[in-house]
Amino acid sequence: LFPFESDEVIPILGILNSTVIRTLLSAISPTLNFEVGQVSQLPISDNCNEIAQEVWNIVDTSRKDWDSAEISWDFIMFPLLDDQSPEVFAFSLESSITKLLIHWKQIAEEQRQREIKNNELVADAYGVREDMSCDVPLERVSLKRNSAFIYPDKTSTERDGLFARDVVKEFISYAVGCMFGRYSLDKPGLIFAGGNF
Repeated sequence: LFPFESDEVIPILGILNSTVIRTLLSAISPTLNFEVGQVSQLPISDNCNEIAQEVWNIVDTSRKDWDSAEISWDFIMFPLLDDQSPEVFAFSLESSITKLLIHWKQIAEEQRQREIKNNELVADAYGVREDMSCDVPLERVSLKRNSAFIYPDKTSTERDGLFARDVVKEFISYAVGCMFGRYSLDKPGLIFAGGNF
């Protein structure tokens, strides 16, 4: 999509990711995917100015979630080793993983509430609040650190165990990266990515 004004991008992003638009698209095209023609038929409300701040918060949280993974170009440091983050830092690996799990569960729930708020704002702008479900299941909050999203068919206890297993794998990967000079415990971010020191 190419809006005429650059300040329309964020509200349109919020509108297109709402339950209202998902319902409209499924009515226009009940197939597996949506083409340009169906998206161009969507009515975009002008009453969506309140959405922008909520969408910025959603995007910012998603960006931080992505950047917490080593595969991100903006990866800074493995979260368990960041002594400036008291919400996750502890002096034992087990305590750190437990704190990280609690921290990301809280972030996933906050993100879920933001997405619900976005759905409510869009439903209000379209005048269909009474006819539309604005709820978002935790399994649909697409954060890399949301164990409910990553393992939707598992129980809560199984999710916690799988989350801990994955964090230990990432910890080992980061440690190997430090050993080979890609990362350093002294400096944040990528240290060596090829070439000469």
